[in-house]
Amino acid sequence: MIASICFALYSCAVQKAPLGGKKDIEPPKIDSLKSTLNFQTNFSEEKIILKFDEFVQLKNAFEQVVYSPPLKIKPEIVQRGKKITLNFSQEDTLRANTTYTINFGDAIQDLNESNILNNFRFVFSTGDVIDSLEISGNVIDDDLKKPAEEVLVLLYDILEDSIIYKEQPYYFAKTDKNGQFRIQNLRSDTFKVIVLKDGNLNLKYDDGEPMGFLDTFVVIKDSIPALDLHIFNPIPKLQLVDSEIKPYRIKFEFNRSPFDVTIKNSSDSVWWKKQESLDSIILWHDNTTVASDSFFLFADDILLDTVVYKIKGEKSEKLPLQPYRKNISRRNLLPASQMAEFEFRIPISTIDTSLFSFQDSLQIVNYSVKVDSAIISKLVVQYEYNYGDTLSLTLLPGALTFINSAINDTIQQTIIPDNPEKLGTIKLQIDSLDSGLQYVMLLLDGENVIKKEIIENAETKSFIYKNMDPKTFSVKLILDINRNGKWDPGNYGLKTQSEEWKSFKLEALRENWELEAKLKWKE
Repeated sequence: MIASICFALYSCAVQKAPLGGKKDIEPPKIDSLKSTLNFQTNFSEEKIILKFDEFVQLKNAFEQVVYSPPLKIKPEIVQRGKKITLNFSQEDTLRANTTYTINFGDAIQDLNESNILNNFRFVFSTGDVIDSLEISGNVIDDDLKKPAEEVLVLLYDILEDSIIYKEQPYYFAKTDKNGQFRIQNLRSDTFKVIVLKDGNLNLKYDDGEPMGFLDTFVVIKDSIPALDLHIFNPIPKLQLVDSEIKPYRIKFEFNRSPFDVTIKNSSDSVWWKKQESLDSIILWHDNTTVASDSFFLFADDILLDTVVYKIKGEKSEKLPLQPYRKNISRRNLLPASQMAEFEFRIPISTIDTSLFSFQDSLQIVNYSVKVDSAIISKLVVQYEYNYGDTLSLTLLPGALTFINSAINDTIQQTIIPDNPEKLGTIKLQIDSLDSGLQYVMLLLDGENVIKKEIIENAETKSFIYKNMDPKTFSVKLILDINRNGKWDPGNYGLKTQSEEWKSFKLEALRENWELEAKLKWKE
């Protein structure tokens, strides 16, 4: 009997969720009678209390909850049970006659099913009226040509260029997953518009952060059209990260591509050969008597750094016995007339073609050799042959002399031609170009650039690429405004927007097939 009574009492004391029934899919609802009045004027409260009809939780409140205009000290947010309380700091003062918006984003959710109260806003004014104007639009990522999610759109009522470095904006909002934004309860005024990926969450622009800007100021009156904004990764300020000094060479490593670097040295009599890579420059010399030199690195005619080259007791570096091939095609075969490439650790100084032998089983093959213009340690062999011939390339000792006076060992390479019927041809025609402008055309295999062409003085341009592997290629076409042969993002200091580009996916190229593609810059 006692056990039965205890069991009954325990059953009554323990509350469990009812079994069965419909799943809760409704977000929590605000209890307006028990909460601080929303959209009130002459606001002077020290806290805001939000009461809900069910138990709630806060997720990522630091990132989701935003205050516009920004507050110097963010309120303390306390969540208990069905209540959320925002306590304003005694060290911060709200501006007079100002409409404030607190947007909770997706932070407020119910406790059991995590149903989100989407974009709940609490609005109040310290003056007699609540501002009612608004602005909206979308943001596109210039690098990806996709909507920019979770970036800030900032409005400044101070219009000088430097304000974005010094102060927080007057209004701001965050884009959604579709790159769209909406800023409500604005006053009538003129604003500077900035887009920002705020990495350190200080609501100010710091060098290197992705950003964008509108070319003109926005005058907010009764209504304005939706804004089309862009964000880009600016080219970071060039920095010399490291320098490495070895016999016959000095290597400079940078924080980015050194396309705008000019290097001068004090020993004008010394001949240095320049070789660039993605983020470095190597200078080579063939004068073994050089013990020291000084290098002055300039970026945009401003002295970036000075590096001293000094070597004691230089010795020749040994060469690897085997070069490596970089352009082997599928099945270790090479298509007809494709160049064979051999890359070494040391730049090539001279070539003795009398020590070359290139032939099939019957006769010498027509060929030519040269040093690659961009990579001076690479040998390029251009040749012609008929399908069915197996070629033998031999470089006897001394065929190549390197910058440190070393010579090659014997190099033998067998080249097996690929069946042309296993390959395809791409014919491209690009129309609706402006003959007064320059364009860059890139043929891409995924992210890899297969061909690069500069187009100028033409309204229509055609290209033919033979002996291509059967796969799917794409074309990237860039409007090269500054004619530097590459795509450039925007520049806030120079007030230039990102260069326009378009991408075209081609049909899949099949074996023994001729693919024709007509592309239009302007639709």
